[in-house]
Amino acid sequence: MEPSVSLLGEGIRKVTPTGVACKVGCGAKCKHEQRNFAFSTSVVPRLSSSWIWPSKLLAIARPAEDFFPDNVKYFKSAGIRSIVNLQEPGEHEHCGTLLAQSGFTYSPERLMAEKISFYSYPTKDYGVYSVDQMFDICKVISFAISEGACAVHCHAGLGRTGVVCAAWLIFDMGFTDVEAFTHVRATRPGSIQSRPQIASVSNFFQVLKQLRTWPLKSLSVDELYLRGMKAYNKHEFGKNPLVHPFILVLRKYLSLELIEEELPRTMSKWIHLERVKEGAWNSIRYLSKAQLDQLLREWLSDLKEPLLPELKDAKTDKLSDVQLNTAKMVYSILEDLNMSQDDICVLLTRDRAASNNRLCLISSNAS
Repeated sequence: MEPSVSLLGEGIRKVTPTGVACKVGCGAKCKHEQRNFAFSTSVVPRLSSSWIWPSKLLAIARPAEDFFPDNVKYFKSAGIRSIVNLQEPGEHEHCGTLLAQSGFTYSPERLMAEKISFYSYPTKDYGVYSVDQMFDICKVISFAISEGACAVHCHAGLGRTGVVCAAWLIFDMGFTDVEAFTHVRATRPGSIQSRPQIASVSNFFQVLKQLRTWPLKSLSVDELYLRGMKAYNKHEFGKNPLVHPFILVLRKYLSLELIEEELPRTMSKWIHLERVKEGAWNSIRYLSKAQLDQLLREWLSDLKEPLLPELKDAKTDKLSDVQLNTAKMVYSILEDLNMSQDDICVLLTRDRAASNNRLCLISSNAS
């Protein structure tokens, strides 16, 4: 993926004060400012705006206070319930009129008075976020989208905005980094401008894969849980659910009966089965019940140890809270998949000679 800014351009921006860069490179005629934007194809008229994902995520340039009534009107007509601002207060002061109270070209308070939520994650122009910051932003956007569409902006809605939109596609939609780059640039040309921004998205993708790793016969459910806790949506499952997030996602889609959702024609189901194993958990929505059965069997067999190991000493041996609660939820999923008690016992204990009585540890309160 090539940056939209040359290496020379990146170097100049590094050594040029932001105010000077704004005055020389942008100024009053800045084409990204709302007063100068005249294209009629935008989602919000007279504001540079493009759907990254229809009815979910909208990339926009920063809105201006002078257009506030129309902006709110069109935001609401597009279903926008939240705005995520990536700008630092006071930036690009030569391009547009900044409000003294907010340091931005609009008033967040006025937006919130119109029941449009406002979130701020400031970073400098052409800046990047740490992996931890990116996780926080993606989780907030995921929560915002659960309540309605979300708009993200920086100054032009290209660099920082493109990075965040690509990260959300990776986090919530199961895209790879290359697919996210391609999609964001196809829907909003010129996005993700610099080499550091490209690198930050690729790094986020790699870290997410590590946190959502498959057991690979080397990790226990407790070890997987500690990794996976950072990489799931707390607004969906609670702050500390004590169930491995992968199993929570399985339960979510099975409960909502979203299994067997029709695949895009260009994608095959086996690709999504493999993608789930590579960390794209929400691709579970594309699996049939037969594939879900297969996936869960593989996950259980690839754990370092059985989810329900034999407890040799009843006084000293016990299951961890994560192990117990995960086993209960797995048990309920396997029951919903119409699996026999004998098969469930074998999957959870890996012991064909084990008595079904071992399931009494979990079956009485399976959730």
